[in-house]
Amino acid sequence: MVGALGRTRRRLLAVAIVFTVVIAIGTVAALQAAGSKLTAGERAALARLLRFKDLPLGYRLLNFGPSPEYRAQPLTCSAIDPADPQPDLAAFLRRYSPSGCYAIYYRSFHVPGTKPAALAIGSGAMVMDSIEGAEAGLAVAPELLSHLIGDELPEEVESGATIGDATRLFHWRHPGLFKSSERPSASFLVWRSDAVVAAVFATDGTVGANDRAVQELAQLQQRRIESPVRAKASEFDGSEVALEDPALDIPVLWLGQRFAPGHGLQQLRLWDSASASGAESLTPRVSISYVDHPRLRHAEMIGLDFWSQNQWKRLEAKRHKLPAVPSCPTAKPLRIAPGNLVIYRGYEAGSKGCGNRARRGAYTARISLDGVVATAETLEVCAVCASAGTGPYNSRAGMEAIARGLVRRPAGR
Repeated sequence: MVGALGRTRRRLLAVAIVFTVVIAIGTVAALQAAGSKLTAGERAALARLLRFKDLPLGYRLLNFGPSPEYRAQPLTCSAIDPADPQPDLAAFLRRYSPSGCYAIYYRSFHVPGTKPAALAIGSGAMVMDSIEGAEAGLAVAPELLSHLIGDELPEEVESGATIGDATRLFHWRHPGLFKSSERPSASFLVWRSDAVVAAVFATDGTVGANDRAVQELAQLQQRRIESPVRAKASEFDGSEVALEDPALDIPVLWLGQRFAPGHGLQQLRLWDSASASGAESLTPRVSISYVDHPRLRHAEMIGLDFWSQNQWKRLEAKRHKLPAVPSCPTAKPLRIAPGNLVIYRGYEAGSKGCGNRARRGAYTARISLDGVVATAETLEVCAVCASAGTGPYNSRAGMEAIARGLVRRPAGR
């Protein structure tokens, strides 16, 4: 599981770095835990962003992966204050002191039979105190964008259609962000609607496809601008998106959004999920992570991977070390109706020498249930660590509770 989580984190980290450069205006997360306060302007801007329900199935907020320290700021509200602004932009910022919000979405899968969708999109808004201020904001749109794309001024082109009261369309040709782009570019559409300045972007398509995407996205967002509704945290929660992939060919098992088995085991909350399809792939069909305290500098995470029975047979046939088997393992088979469970006790992966008792012990599990083979591991995560957990789930009782807690997730949540 460490390998699978590591691959997921590295992939999401690379993508997130790119779009932090492209679109992020600040570093203050918009919907943090209770106690965090948004300004009135930030709340107004947040209400005018695109949300999951506005987008096709498969989009999720971009994030760095399972580590709290590596988590990106995919949903961001803050004052707009770029370093070394150009003179026109600096004058605008001094006069109006604007703030805004952005959301960055990444398409984790595409539903067969539906029209093409951009791989990554963004939605942003700032609500000014007057139409005059919004007009001034639209006037410095290229300067604002330049500070988000490496200080390059984007190329303005004919917008083709007007959204709201005034519209500007920009192109930016960039180094290949995604391997599917032969002539990589991004399209940014910025428009004014009364006292609101809004922006959307799309990338990883052709120039024409990106332009069409931002036109459609802007029309969707304009509905939010005309009829704003206060945003709820659940409307930006993408932790279950991957579990809705229609290409999955196995039942989706999980522990629910919250898992509280008691008996000294802390409550877990769903942190993230990933899915993959492909008949020949040996990548887990589903990966789910749970965490006990996502806001602590160190947190114990539970990593669950799920394979089809055919996949697992092919893994066994390779005669390599199977996933989630610790070093120097001892195994304890148990029955859990209607499946079976094997709990391993050993040392965290990568440890050498079975006689060194100073190394960290690790409990892992393999569960066969409902035609699926699942593995469970604990993981302590922080900015510089990724090792077996030190909490109560790194135990035989913890592994058994996880195995007994797995249930089939209802479809279409």
